[in-house]
Amino acid sequence: MNFWLILLCFRLFLCNRVETGFFLLIFGSSMFGRIFVSPSLYTWSMIVSIVAGSMLLYKEIAYALSKNGRSFFYLFLILLFFLFVYFVGPQTDYANDKLTRLLVRAPLWTVAFLIYVYSNKISNARMAINFALLALFYLSQSAQLFGIHPTSIFDVSFFRVQAELLGRDDNGTLDVNWQTLGFLSLASIMFFLADSKFTRKKIFLVLFVLMGFCVILAGARQVIMCLIVLCVLRFYLGKKHGLTP
Repeated sequence: MNFWLILLCFRLFLCNRVETGFFLLIFGSSMFGRIFVSPSLYTWSMIVSIVAGSMLLYKEIAYALSKNGRSFFYLFLILLFFLFVYFVGPQTDYANDKLTRLLVRAPLWTVAFLIYVYSNKISNARMAINFALLALFYLSQSAQLFGIHPTSIFDVSFFRVQAELLGRDDNGTLDVNWQTLGFLSLASIMFFLADSKFTRKKIFLVLFVLMGFCVILAGARQVIMCLIVLCVLRFYLGKKHGLTP
């Protein structure tokens, strides 16, 4: 599993400032799931990544805030509503965890989305490869630390079955989450499909097929449905705008 993580870190040096900052914001906010199974390692990686990503993108973040002040105002009102519900409801550990994630992730994901839309310096191909490496890291981490592996060559549902057997921690979080593997793979596919020339390089096509297999392997119904929707949209938009199919 360390091989994939080292390779990812090496690839980040090949990215420009905006790409690196954008990736760190997505990674730190766990948009596609918790990457590390260790809670302490997950927390520290989240803090460091968000701080580093924000420092790299301070100009882009300021522009997004100034350009979309009304949107952030409405987002602030929505967060206030959830905060009110939290204080009038049972303040359990589960509620604390959910509220914290909501308050951190909602503005970060909004900012990341706006930076992706406004900037022309983010390569879809580089993002696709980065998230593919994360998916392979999570798959190998699950095998190395928890022994999650197929029982036979035809056992394609082993990941979800064995992850369920591992159970959850005291906060109800799965030790190994099949949705994390699925959404990381889906993120890679999403950026592959967003690149109009992704089929021109064979390595992209190989990684695309590999990530599709990881989606099936994860067995998460939401992820499989999202994959179908993405492929349909890519075909429709590609045909409409004359992009590479």
